[in-house]
Amino acid sequence: MGEENKIYISYNHIHKMCQDIAPKIKEFKPDLMIAIGGGGFIPARMLRTCLKEAGKPTLRIYAIILSLYEDLGTVSTAEEAPGVQVKRVQWIDYDQSGVDLINKNVLIIDEVDDTRKTLHYALSELEKDLAKQCKEKGGDPKNTKFGVFVCHNKLKEKKNNYQTISHKRVDISQKMFQILGFVILGKLMILNIIKKCANCKVMIYKKQGTSS
Repeated sequence: MGEENKIYISYNHIHKMCQDIAPKIKEFKPDLMIAIGGGGFIPARMLRTCLKEAGKPTLRIYAIILSLYEDLGTVSTAEEAPGVQVKRVQWIDYDQSGVDLINKNVLIIDEVDDTRKTLHYALSELEKDLAKQCKEKGGDPKNTKFGVFVCHNKLKEKKNNYQTISHKRVDISQKMFQILGFVILGKLMILNIIKKCANCKVMIYKKQGTSS
């Protein structure tokens, strides 16, 4: 990729974006945050500060690490390409941390939505954990909601495709960005995407057959 085609996003841009999206995420009322490492750790920490409310406990951040990208071994750059399968490197130790997903609003955070394989894997595995916990402890998986916040969307074919149902324009720091939210598997997802473009909009997506 040529230098002229690269888009550089500063720390302040990410921090401003977290501040701007925080009121919307507060409507989701997250009980805990799950950051996908390593890229999701910094925005997760920023968001936790933005979501902090006086007199209430600070949201706990739980880290998971998934491997999908592979070094292409090029000489000139440390270029990476998406791998075929997601590998679990680190996951939540529910017993040690004393947490479960039952009756929780869970906010998942990552820095990029590329092929959506990583997010799809994370959500699928968390749903399996939830089903197991509900079976062991009692509870209804439908009472748990998962939200997702990411910082950058790559415009390419995704693991899941969504249907636009509403939109509006947005301008952040004198540059045009795209902010996206969608519903998947009948659960609320809050997904914040930044992508420099000429005519970007805020879009709400839903999977066909689900209700908003």
